Amino acid sequence: QARPRRISVRFPDQPTLLGHAAALGDGRALRRGTMKLRPAQTCLGCCSLLLGVEIACALGLALQVLAIAVCSSAQPIRFIGLVIPPEVQIFAASWAFVGIPIGIAGGVGALHRIEQNVRALFYYTAASFLIGSCIPVWLLLSGTVCDMVVAKEIQNQGTAFICGFADTFVFSWSLMGLLTHAYVVYIVWSTAEDIRRFPNPELMRYEEALRDAHLTPVDDPTGPTPEMFAKAAFVPQQSMGGFAGPTLRPGAMGAAGMPRSYAG
Repeated sequence: QARPRRISVRFPDQPTLLGHAAALGDGRALRRGTMKLRPAQTCLGCCSLLLGVEIACALGLALQVLAIAVCSSAQPIRFIGLVIPPEVQIFAASWAFVGIPIGIAGGVGALHRIEQNVRALFYYTAASFLIGSCIPVWLLLSGTVCDMVVAKEIQNQGTAFICGFADTFVFSWSLMGLLTHAYVVYIVWSTAEDIRRFPNPELMRYEEALRDAHLTPVDDPTGPTPEMFAKAAFVPQQSMGGFAGPTLRPGAMGAAGMPRSYAG
């Protein structure tokens, strides 16, 4: 009796997409003699990169709308003792206006895994980080932090100590804000790199499942041969007087008068 034909697929002995990409990146780093910055796998170690990018886009959109809403081209604004002239307000509002469509496109791109949108969001956040890092440096170099934060009556009690404490306070909080902004830039960049390396991550689970199936190679010669099909087409029948000889199964003949196994 002929054995049933087994469908088999051969897979080359290659690593998975994730392993191949990781090995490629490590090999390049070793050849260059330096370690490259590796993309993050999670945001804050507890949520996905997609959630981190969406939260960053939502907060950025809120700040951009606020910057446009409070902008004035005629009157300066006082913010925590800092006088913001109209020219700076117009620049901030213009930069925020440019960032609104970029932030929306970046959030949608992260959701639907569109690399160009997320990459544009990364460039915008990186440029915003460079612009924002100039503000605390300018405040510290100008020496006006103490006048903006500390009142004149308190400065008379000891200018060196009080102004030094005020400068340290402003520098520390500015550094924390810049580090937070830098981490947001890193998360957006990691998301763009993840999309570039794995544009369709849902297909990887099927690849792993097929590799773990241990299927027989395609050129396995243990399957049925044409001779087996020919013998299976003839079935001996029993008659009243004994053996009646082999006969063909119903429908076993092809169009050319040959068994279907040969007639195709």
